[in-house]
Amino acid sequence: MDKSSQELLLSLSRLVKTMHDSDSIHRMLVSLQAEIRSQLHFNDVWLYLFKESDPNKMELIDFRGEHNGSHAFSDENKSERFQAIQTVDIKDDKWLEEVFSSDTPVFTADARTESRMDKSVVDKMGIVSLLNGLVCLGQEQFGVLCTGSFDDATPITLSKEQLSYFSVLTSLLAVNINRVQSIYLTDVDPLTQINNRKGFVKVASKQLKMATRDKCSVAIVAINIKNFSSVNAKYGHHIGDQVLVHFAAKLSSIIRDSDEAAREAGDCFLLSLYGVSDALSVQHLINKVHFNCNKINFEGVMVHLEFEINFAMFPNDDKELEALIELATNQNNSK
Repeated sequence: MDKSSQELLLSLSRLVKTMHDSDSIHRMLVSLQAEIRSQLHFNDVWLYLFKESDPNKMELIDFRGEHNGSHAFSDENKSERFQAIQTVDIKDDKWLEEVFSSDTPVFTADARTESRMDKSVVDKMGIVSLLNGLVCLGQEQFGVLCTGSFDDATPITLSKEQLSYFSVLTSLLAVNINRVQSIYLTDVDPLTQINNRKGFVKVASKQLKMATRDKCSVAIVAINIKNFSSVNAKYGHHIGDQVLVHFAAKLSSIIRDSDEAAREAGDCFLLSLYGVSDALSVQHLINKVHFNCNKINFEGVMVHLEFEINFAMFPNDDKELEALIELATNQNNSK
């Protein structure tokens, strides 16, 4: 066995463990992105899952890599590039037809010259190389795992071993998506798709145990959207729900992978920030919430949000999670 094949096997071995330990699709994508960058030399990984309301459409669940937060997918230039891939209709799409009919991943080294690709999407996204694999378990199809390169990247050629490696990744992902579905149904808020209070308590409890071991701090942050009732009254519950969805997505995008975001109830959200050094570090994150999450643009409607944000620190303020949540939720002075 040559060195490259050994590295692919070692990578799979690492992923078997890290993905089994992952309790969310987001964390699975983080692990996959690191290994794909190492083994296939693509920086970007993204995942589509079928929409429950429309079996002919897939929705972008997560995007990890150097374009996550850079010019292609930043809030400042979210519009055309991001919207081009946010939702995909699988009908009459030659490329996806092949993805869904193939037992192996479908790859093009240069999408710009690929006849099966929608040229308008390729141009909008700046796609160069593209690798897609069907994520399925038996007859159940979950969606499509994607990786590739953008803009001025040099087209990449993949070996048969690398394509086989990616095929195993899609199977591994399918197994673990199936595993977390029961957790997902009970621990995840169905509207915003981030953890609910129950899911938050599970993750934050583990963080407190780790912090005790590592002798570091954890901040529990409570965020209340103060003017959400007036948003609902002015625009209606449909817009109000979408404001919560978009706010949750923005909130998740500004925290670290080691942190956790959750919707506690209504317009109240929680964060757990692991290993923060002091209150100034927490205040820095709070400032980001005020600056980056205060404007939601949906269907041509710009909604401005106002927040009340408080926090409590483990172990200084208390050592019990429920007490910390209570302290953060009920403090009088907003930050």
